[in-house]
Amino acid sequence: MESILEMVRHVVVFLLLASLIGNLFMGTEYKKYFSYATSLVVVIMVLVPLMQLLGKEKDWQDYLLQADYRQEVERTKEEIQLLGKEYEQTVQKEYTERIQEAIAAQCQTTKENCEIRLEGQQIRLIRVKVKKMPEQVSSLVSSLALCYGVEEENIFIEEESD
Repeated sequence: MESILEMVRHVVVFLLLASLIGNLFMGTEYKKYFSYATSLVVVIMVLVPLMQLLGKEKDWQDYLLQADYRQEVERTKEEIQLLGKEYEQTVQKEYTERIQEAIAAQCQTTKENCEIRLEGQQIRLIRVKVKKMPEQVSSLVSSLALCYGVEEENIFIEEESD
């Protein structure tokens, strides 16, 4: 009985405060939203003690915990997707840099003078700028094509312009 009286007191105090705050919204388009939210809060304020009396408090708490858990799971999934994309980009960048270093060593130039284009993990284009054109350009192109699985017509070796 005492819990019902306490609930009534809480509802009355809440409704008094809500009516005072509701007067601030008089004549605005937000009045109906405020009334709706206030009504929902009153319903919850009445339902919680009734659930306690009926012994459903544990079920209600379990439901709220499950809802929190589901929200946390969804948030974690989104974070994993974001981290997965960031990780994939990081791995892609590291892979590109390693390939550029290897090509630079093979062509006797710097990593900055090597450009590669990837589709997924497959190299589609190699462009290398060298200080001095090697005598056996065709053998170097063939070697790069064989090493990296790129068609020879997609490998370009150019001399740096001063």
